[in-house]
Amino acid sequence: MFDDEETLVELRALVGYRDALQDLPWCCPAVRIVPLEQGLAMVPLPARESARGSANAWGSRSRSSRLGFRWVTPAAHRAVVRASHRAPIGYLEVEYTLRTVWEAAAIWAEGALVYGPRCAGPLRTGPVGGPTPVNTALQRLGVLADEVPDETLAAGLDRHRSTADWYASAAPAGRER
Repeated sequence: MFDDEETLVELRALVGYRDALQDLPWCCPAVRIVPLEQGLAMVPLPARESARGSANAWGSRSRSSRLGFRWVTPAAHRAVVRASHRAPIGYLEVEYTLRTVWEAAAIWAEGALVYGPRCAGPLRTGPVGGPTPVNTALQRLGVLADEVPDETLAAGLDRHRSTADWYASAAPAGRER
């Protein structure tokens, strides 16, 4: 499931409104769309080994990304820019281990970067109060955290702990459950 036994949560995903995310399969036939709360949906971006059968997988570890993300690939970046012409789309990275916390987020709208990239980490402990990159991005996408502690919970991003689990829980695009 995880790269190491110390990882508690890891997520790499695109988040936005379903209409915008429907434009993604053109570049990667392995796209799977997962409905979230508050009208949003997610496209989990599994690492190469998780996207079986896909020659152009979404993610591979790349600390040299010009945006500062650990996992975003040129293919994912191009797909987000193109699909964001329909509605804003966010890219989220989360990795919580027993020792450190890493979060990064950005939002594109109309083909342009409108938020971020914002990164927090690696921190030695969890985020200490205040907004995090992921919660801020979700808030900017319209998530309201009225009766729950934060936007991550309000959007339903606590259902799974790994990108691979999110990917496995979704139907391929065009065949939603």
